[in-house]
Amino acid sequence: MSLIPLDLPRTFPALAFFQPGGPWHDHLRQVLEAYACYRPDIGYVQGMSYIAAVLLINVVRCRDASARARTSVSASQFSFR
Repeated sequence: MSLIPLDLPRTFPALAFFQPGGPWHDHLRQVLEAYACYRPDIGYVQGMSYIAAVLLINVVRCRDASARARTSVSASQFSFR
């Protein structure tokens, strides 16, 4: 797990939200640490940060889309026509 802090700044350096101080930096670190604890036989392997970053991007997009869908359904249930 000592490689995780070294790899995080290298993960998609053009995307500032994964860089130190960025909004998803800590989330990415937590996902990588959790997986390393969940699978100690594998641990952390260099390059996993890219896979986890892509998953985080898609999970957030799905969560946001789901929230928008719930909001629009809730709003339409109470609209008077």
